[in-house]
Amino acid sequence: MTKKLNFIIIIFFLSLVSYQIHAQELNLLSFKYLERNLSARINEQVDVNGKKCAVVIIASSFDDYEVEAKRGIEHGLEVTGEKMFWLSPDEYELIIRKKGYLPFSINLKDKLKSLETYKIVLSDDYGVIDISAPNAKIFIDDRLKGENQFTFREKTGKYLVKTAREKFYSQDTLVYLHPGDDKKLNFQLQPILGKLSINSVSNEFLGADIFINDKLSEFKTDATIPLIIGEHNVRIEKENYLPFTKNLIIEKNQVSNINLQMELEPEIKNANRIISLQKKKNNFIVKSILAGGSFVAGAWLAAETEGSNDGLFIVAAGMFWGGLIYGIISTGKAVTLNREIKHLENRVSLYPTFSKDGAGIGLALNF
Repeated sequence: MTKKLNFIIIIFFLSLVSYQIHAQELNLLSFKYLERNLSARINEQVDVNGKKCAVVIIASSFDDYEVEAKRGIEHGLEVTGEKMFWLSPDEYELIIRKKGYLPFSINLKDKLKSLETYKIVLSDDYGVIDISAPNAKIFIDDRLKGENQFTFREKTGKYLVKTAREKFYSQDTLVYLHPGDDKKLNFQLQPILGKLSINSVSNEFLGADIFINDKLSEFKTDATIPLIIGEHNVRIEKENYLPFTKNLIIEKNQVSNINLQMELEPEIKNANRIISLQKKKNNFIVKSILAGGSFVAGAWLAAETEGSNDGLFIVAAGMFWGGLIYGIISTGKAVTLNREIKHLENRVSLYPTFSKDGAGIGLALNF
């Protein structure tokens, strides 16, 4: 019988030791006197001896715990996650009990005064890290935990927090977590950049709008633009010109160049021609095609455009004071020139033209 009793005692002792080894401990983070808190005065309570109570507020990082007071709790209340207790000013000990943790004793001897308020902050063995990393993946100790936002609650220790995003520089930081910690980490990853340089071959192309991936940028030609690495579509637009488009790849710390050459829209190109006439065997030859500010008008039987493959065409032209000059070009490729003419005073002139084939006189309207 004695041996059996001894065996039971040993088993009980070992179980108790094992519980103490594996049970977790609570931690007292702070005990403060709240000078401006009037809770104890607004809602007065008295203990069994008629003494006016003090108020003790308990805030914790955990739930589901019980509070015991050696002299008893006169009144209790829970507000916004905190628990409030009206205690005798003679109270000397609070005991906090939570499943899986050793009972936690708080010595209150000679610390409480009537109608005063105090606050106790408790923590378990855990701390919290609230991580924000927009559009990025979040790793803790090289294990993927989440994306964009993640709240990490873990025991005291050292943890490597890393964030990563494609085409952005990754960021990491080493965090030392203590009981009750509530840390906030905000990551703003920086893009990996290269540059796009746009240089116009003519001043006529300056001031054009630049679209990157179909979005209008704040830049105009000429410009050097920082861009995130990878493939991009570039479109450049300017009034009276055909859009310029190009796909290119931006590389890290490298400059990609565009030498900008833009083409006039066909109707603008035709409307701005200067035509000089020369007589050749009772016909006229259209000698030059160039952007300019005058239009030569007259009557022709037949003409041809030098340097083109359009062949012969018929041109009919009319002049009206303050009216319109128009021409219709036939034989396959038709172009209509319509232009309103105003204030022709001192803008009408005759001029001679010469070539190896003969001479002629042209009538010029400058506008």
